[in-house]
Amino acid sequence: MKQLLFCILTLAWLASCQDDGKQSRYTTGDLNVPLTADAWTFVSLETGSVVGSCLQNDSIALADWHERLDWDVAFSPDGHIRTNSGLSGKGKGGIVSTSAAFDVVDVAPESDYVIDNDTVDVW
Repeated sequence: MKQLLFCILTLAWLASCQDDGKQSRYTTGDLNVPLTADAWTFVSLETGSVVGSCLQNDSIALADWHERLDWDVAFSPDGHIRTNSGLSGKGKGGIVSTSAAFDVVDVAPESDYVIDNDTVDVW
């Protein structure tokens, strides 16, 4: 569970980076992501909110989500995570695991990001 929380917080921190090459300091807060059985819940780290959900077996809805850029990470109640990257979306998301505690990470790692090949298992 700590690794899942770290991955979420790392993604939130990465989403807060500015486009001018400078990185802004992250801000923290609670983000409640309600999960529904057999569904993906899509989250925007920019707005800190749930932007929608769809059933895991709804290929039409999943194709629509693949085209959208208003979400960063999606969660399912069975412990899977998708990032808006690779097979899951057209975004430039990714996920990285590190042994460093979140509160001591000042710069995002430069490599070892996983781009979605479908889902990322966090445990």
